[in-house]
Amino acid sequence: MNLKKLLSGFAASFIALGALSVNSSADIYVSDNSTGRNPNLTISANRWMILIQNGDNTANCGIDITQIRTVDFYTEIVVSPAMEGELTLDEYDYGQDWFGGAIVFSEGGDKFKEVYGSEMANKYNWNSSDWGGVPAPGDGPDKDNHGTAEYDKAVVMEYLNDYSYKISRTMKDDEVFLETPPDYCQISLEEWGHNSDFNLKVDLLVFRDIDGNIILAYDSLGNQISVEEAKAQADEYETPKNPDPVGEETQAPPAETQTPADSSIDSNDVTAETTDAAVPGSSLSPASSYAKDITIDNSGLILGVAACIAAVLNIIVIIIVLKKK
Repeated sequence: MNLKKLLSGFAASFIALGALSVNSSADIYVSDNSTGRNPNLTISANRWMILIQNGDNTANCGIDITQIRTVDFYTEIVVSPAMEGELTLDEYDYGQDWFGGAIVFSEGGDKFKEVYGSEMANKYNWNSSDWGGVPAPGDGPDKDNHGTAEYDKAVVMEYLNDYSYKISRTMKDDEVFLETPPDYCQISLEEWGHNSDFNLKVDLLVFRDIDGNIILAYDSLGNQISVEEAKAQADEYETPKNPDPVGEETQAPPAETQTPADSSIDSNDVTAETTDAAVPGSSLSPASSYAKDITIDNSGLILGVAACIAAVLNIIVIIIVLKKK
């Protein structure tokens, strides 16, 4: 364990001494590129929301919103801007660090309420579906999982590549956007953590029809992009970068009977680090990698507790000496 991780363990242990536990959380990454950001994109510490109204207004998306059935958020984990130079992605702990939130479909307004009534207005306003946790490589339902993904949730984050994930929600028949143009129509990805070392960055938002075809897409700054460009990006994100990763901690020692590297490593046992993703805003392009231990490391916490006890004992000794004088 490196010095920064050790020091983090000391600090956390003093704060959580009574509970003997450390809980991490995360925010939505906020891009500093305000000049290129679509004004219809709202980004805060825990929300990424795009206005997609198809009526005659500034957010006209140019499609029939009733055709939308599925939304895909292509995301990646990045180091928080506040921690640049202090942390790297290899310090992300799959067994402890956690993300969670909801995907929201929201349609409404005064005009909507006049046409459909209060009951329908309440139903379509902020229609939310929760998700929780991050899967480690190889995790899945009914497996011995190393990550924090909650597979009983309506929405489950899908592992694509190292620190790269897709979060999707498909509308039920009674959730589909209604035909009469409302006052607003919004899609939101929420994350319910705060003040964390790591953030969740949205790279691409894709809308699909009932057949799974892309019909609308937005980039990380909320700008609408072509279907062709969106398909190319989505295909790139979903292409495995390290289908059979090999790490120095899992390689067999040199021997005459050593089997070929490409047949000796189970891709579910290790996860590779994208070396250029430590800077917030980095993409999901292939890069050199190495294996990362995904077991929970509580050594910093234990050492921190011991240090705290030692500090208290030292204070007691000093008081006794002073009293004797």
